[in-house]
Amino acid sequence: MYNDISSADTYFTTRMGAEAGWAALTTAEKTSRLTTAYNRLKYSGAFTLPDSPTAIQLTVLRIAECEFAWYMHIHLIDEDKRLGLQAQNVEEADIVGETYNEELINNLPIPAIIKKMLKSYSNSKPFYASDIDRDENESVNTEVGQFT
Repeated sequence: MYNDISSADTYFTTRMGAEAGWAALTTAEKTSRLTTAYNRLKYSGAFTLPDSPTAIQLTVLRIAECEFAWYMHIHLIDEDKRLGLQAQNVEEADIVGETYNEELINNLPIPAIIKKMLKSYSNSKPFYASDIDRDENESVNTEVGQFT
């Protein structure tokens, strides 16, 4: 884990909406949430995180871990239910009015704020376009219309 209980407690005293909820958890519950958040970040495949982070990196990693711990505190039970349905190849749940995207079934949810915080560690491959040698004198930015 990037946080110990003390550093997480300090963070959550200033995190809007989590102060009382985090304080009400036992030490074991806090540890389980931080451990699960760390494991999700480390083993999701979405990021390559440093094994020995610098002090600056550690600051960001601690915040991301706390935010993920809080996200899972609130949403993990519902997430597990949905992922369980998806693992059973359920494509649509009429009762709750949900349709599951096949591409997302094998991906664990990561909140957008955490993706932003850890963007420099992301394993996603950016898409690039560049000019190539060709017979025309047009760039890749040229709008293409009807061909005659």
